[in-house]
Amino acid sequence: MIIIALLVVGGFAFYVMTSEERVRALKPALRFLRDGLAAAMRGRAGLRFFAHAVYARRPWAVASLGAVVALMIAARVHAVWVKGLTDIRPDIERLIAVEQQTSGAYEKAVAQFRLGALSAEALARVIHGTVMPELQAVRLRLKSLDRVPDEHRPVLAQADEYLRLRDESWRLRAAALEKRSMAALKHADRAERTSLEAFDRVRVPEVSR
Repeated sequence: MIIIALLVVGGFAFYVMTSEERVRALKPALRFLRDGLAAAMRGRAGLRFFAHAVYARRPWAVASLGAVVALMIAARVHAVWVKGLTDIRPDIERLIAVEQQTSGAYEKAVAQFRLGALSAEALARVIHGTVMPELQAVRLRLKSLDRVPDEHRPVLAQADEYLRLRDESWRLRAAALEKRSMAALKHADRAERTSLEAFDRVRVPEVSR
């Protein structure tokens, strides 16, 4: 559409020009066309000369052709290798979503606990049965990833560190609830803050290929 619009505008401008203005406008275009044709002819002649040199087995020509072929093969192999690398972005996005979902599920259970609808033991069971399995599944998935781009490995390490700390904080919280220990809950709070600080450092990597 943009090209068509430019052609329309250019055609209208050419139409309203005077004869002298048209001549001045056409000179650069004709010069560009003439130079382009001359360059094409020189390139064709150069290719013909190179082809004859290869056919005659000139060492420089054969070596040049071999270098070009090797570069093309290397570029193709590299493209295939890069295509086979694992894209970790969906898994990091899943990790972020799971943190939000599990935290939300626990907060809902806490609200029920405060109303007296859930016991401390039931709240601990929410952690063991709902929260921790989700996070452990994400961690196992991240550990199974291979052929990760080098630039994404720091992100993967940060994600694993967050998941390790988060798992530990949830274990401490569940144990504190089962023991009904305020001191243990405070310890779990500190562990949770540390894990969430690690979570804040996890970012979905940008596209690099």
